Amino acid sequence: MSFFDRFKIFNRISSGVIEDAPEKFPLNVSYGLLEDGKDNDYLDFDEVLPVKIRRSIKNYRYAYHNEPVINAVINNLIINTNTEFIIKCNDGYEEARDYIEEQIKEWDLSNFIDNLLKRTLIDGACFVNRYVEDGTLKLKFLLNDGEDYRWKVIRDPITNDILGYAQLIKSEKLPSNWRSGKFEELVTEDKGYETVHFEPEEVIYTVWNNENGDGSSILYPVLDLAYTTIRLMNYIRLSAHKAGSIIGVEIGNENVDSSNVDDGFLNKVMDWFAETNRKDVVVYPYGVSPNVIGNSFLPEYTIPLQYLHRLIIMALLTPESKFFSDSTNKATAHEQISSDTGYKGVIKYIREYITSIVNKEIIDYELSLKYPDAVGNVFLEYVDNINDDAMTLSEIGVRLKSLYPELPSELVIRTYFKEYASNMDKLKAIYGDDWEDKIDKDMGKILIDQSGNAQISTDDWAKTGMNAYNYNLKLETIRKKKDKQERDLGNEDLYPDV
Repeated sequence: MSFFDRFKIFNRISSGVIEDAPEKFPLNVSYGLLEDGKDNDYLDFDEVLPVKIRRSIKNYRYAYHNEPVINAVINNLIINTNTEFIIKCNDGYEEARDYIEEQIKEWDLSNFIDNLLKRTLIDGACFVNRYVEDGTLKLKFLLNDGEDYRWKVIRDPITNDILGYAQLIKSEKLPSNWRSGKFEELVTEDKGYETVHFEPEEVIYTVWNNENGDGSSILYPVLDLAYTTIRLMNYIRLSAHKAGSIIGVEIGNENVDSSNVDDGFLNKVMDWFAETNRKDVVVYPYGVSPNVIGNSFLPEYTIPLQYLHRLIIMALLTPESKFFSDSTNKATAHEQISSDTGYKGVIKYIREYITSIVNKEIIDYELSLKYPDAVGNVFLEYVDNINDDAMTLSEIGVRLKSLYPELPSELVIRTYFKEYASNMDKLKAIYGDDWEDKIDKDMGKILIDQSGNAQISTDDWAKTGMNAYNYNLKLETIRKKKDKQERDLGNEDLYPDV
């Protein structure tokens, strides 16, 4: 039934044309007649709006690698999530903590977490082989592409507990003469499939958007959008090239008939002009005057492209103010990024998920081999980044300190640098007596290491602790020097780094 047929039927019904229809004649006065007792407008989305791109790991990875906004958003999520972390412990487990700190170097834990996040977010699931070698835990990512390397999670049908894992892998038999065999013989070797089984404790299994134990990619809702944006970007490149990159070459004149010109010569002419000018070339005979169809203006693809990119960014749990500034004011951007209900909340959620995996599946497992009594007492914890509120507060603190230099440093820090006040005792231990006077002279030399211990460095600013104080104090010092320079020495520049 066509769209216009529905209107015809509706008009017939409303005008009483079929008032004498049988008593049980099925009809729907809102949408039209029902055929065989079925409402033709009662449909499922996947019937009338089928997805364009198949949801598969192959396509998720393609979108990540080829759609620049998707690539940037995923990388931004990973970078903001996996920033600085420390290994902490409960009282009495310092030795076990020191041991784990050494092990995270062996595991290259920061890089491991980056890869775990990327695979889990993009693929929807990640499988890590956990095994013991020489008495310590080893970690290895297992292949998973949904095609040549597939997984089956074996579960108890009653409790849904994981009983084990089965991996289907594409394999090839290595010929006995591989050392002397020709390259062609080795690469064309017949390949088959085999199944590898794992016990539950041998695999760390992570999923995104967990539904009954199975995960789905964070890119699931945006694949069709990615298909459209990639095509639009290709159109933009092609349109820009075609708009100003075609040269017309006239062949012949009033004395030379171009109809007898050899095709080989024409091809050489076209190739020469194309190679020399990096443009497309069209040749035409003398007497022909080509006309442009349409105009030279580029189609306005950027507006729909930006709209689609905004949809992608929102679907990937990222505020558009992270990448666009034209539609949000400062207050809105602050709420989207710094609020616990905004981007900060998303990062907090992902961090909690990662720390639960690392602490339970990696740190506790390693402790059970070396320090069984310390299981659950040594753990990874992320250090909160300085947010906009903390930086604004620190600016007030620095301004007050500059106006009232007699204010005690400890008072300023505890009032305007609350996140870092916990380091005060460590700083006192380093500076000893008269620590307030010494800290004022040595602000730029404080470094808080990964374990949270304060150290003195002549080269590095504090990565945590006094970083905001240092930064604003430096700006204030530069400003004062600049003011004094302008007052006393005119335009002579004594501070070229300003």
